[in-house]
Amino acid sequence: MEPTANIDPEITPPVFEARCNCLFDDGYIEKDSIEEIDRKLNAIGIYFDSEVLLGTVSRLGNWVGGHVSVFEDKVVFAMNAMNARFQIDSSDLVIPTALISNPRLGRMLMVAKPVDCDVLGQSLRLRCFGAQNDSLLAALLRDSEQG
Repeated sequence: MEPTANIDPEITPPVFEARCNCLFDDGYIEKDSIEEIDRKLNAIGIYFDSEVLLGTVSRLGNWVGGHVSVFEDKVVFAMNAMNARFQIDSSDLVIPTALISNPRLGRMLMVAKPVDCDVLGQSLRLRCFGAQNDSLLAALLRDSEQG
């Protein structure tokens, strides 16, 4: 079997990857970008209230959509383009697996099971879709057992 031409044999593929949301601090929201969309939509007759959106975020959290990849040595969360536009810092979140402790299923709204972890005294909360949360947890537990 011949190796695929575009795959670098030095790069290890992720143990797990999926579409995911990550809970960021409310301070990461780029309010000026949201207010700019508010003005543009209202100018063409589409009612949009940035205060309602910002109020909802303050109540439910700053859930940012993107993609999570778990590698042997790190976890990477990359924002999707739409969500990145509304964040002050849109660079990838890269956390060495050695810094992640206590991965577990959390509870949210009675039915959702996000994956919660501790990272240097801070909380990391990731939410995939459906059973992928269980797979994400298994990948994180695998990494924490090997560390």
